[in-house]
Amino acid sequence: MKKIIIFPGQGFQNMKMLTSEVQEFCLKNGMGDILNEVLKDETKLFDTEYAQPLIIATQLVEADKYKKLQEKDTEYIYAGFSLGEITALIASGAIDIQEGLNFARQRGLIAKEFSERDLQANRENDEAKRKFGVARIPYFEGLEKQLSDFNSTQDTFNRIGITNYIPGNDNNFVTITGEINKLKENIELFGGREDQKIATMQCPFHTDMLLGLIPNQKRIFDMCISDINKNALENVYSTRECEFYSPDTDTKETINDSLGEYLVKPMQHAKTLDFFKNYPSSEIVVTMGEPFSKQIAKQYASVGGNGSQVKFIHEAIKDLSDKNKEQHLDEK
Repeated sequence: MKKIIIFPGQGFQNMKMLTSEVQEFCLKNGMGDILNEVLKDETKLFDTEYAQPLIIATQLVEADKYKKLQEKDTEYIYAGFSLGEITALIASGAIDIQEGLNFARQRGLIAKEFSERDLQANRENDEAKRKFGVARIPYFEGLEKQLSDFNSTQDTFNRIGITNYIPGNDNNFVTITGEINKLKENIELFGGREDQKIATMQCPFHTDMLLGLIPNQKRIFDMCISDINKNALENVYSTRECEFYSPDTDTKETINDSLGEYLVKPMQHAKTLDFFKNYPSSEIVVTMGEPFSKQIAKQYASVGGNGSQVKFIHEAIKDLSDKNKEQHLDEK
């Protein structure tokens, strides 16, 4: 039976994740400076520059614990949403740990740069601090064109974009992101409600609002990942491309470009989870936050998958540990 390991992105980090094992991993892999800064100031765990490499470190430690409890011939499929796609490439052995962590740190700096630009724009305009919002709306045919037509009349900070395609039981949904006031003003135009719940977010990931920063970072991205283990790529399912990475066509340049483009491309929860139905007997484990694993289980069920196959990795680790203890006692 195959095991599918899913790595989520930013948003589920907390100080409890920095266990002694994670701290040991950080020190071993040249992340002592990042770790120490966060231990001195907990608020930095929500600064993308620090959060993103620490999230990957946590996910890798969790995945390693899970894999050590499996039988030696267990086969794995790795997938990640947003930042998690970098973790998937590292966990599979396709890219080097150090290079992947460096890529994540550069990725976090992009978000930080965008936020600082945004704040500066507000100061110059003498406006209140801008916030980005995210809202879930039903998907309908032609939504992308409607958003494109709207954005053609807006400046960069007032654009609204699809960040995530989400499966639903009867209809599919999307999440859209934009400057929070602009989003509130126009939510009904895109099928939302006037009283729509809009959550705040630090940075408009997965929208083309970040396009202005990507060209400036391309040179840095190109220097991050220098080598690819092509044989390992075929075990990594790209949730951006909605297909397995190809060992025949992917080079270090296309991997760098693909991960960089992920910042401005919507996430594909719907297509990804629908694809996993091709492995009906597989166990799906989700690292990091338990709420996300429950969300994935619900979404998987909505596309006809078996939601009970989706497990939070800590629960899966406990179950495996208990099972191994029982077998050890039986052998005695």
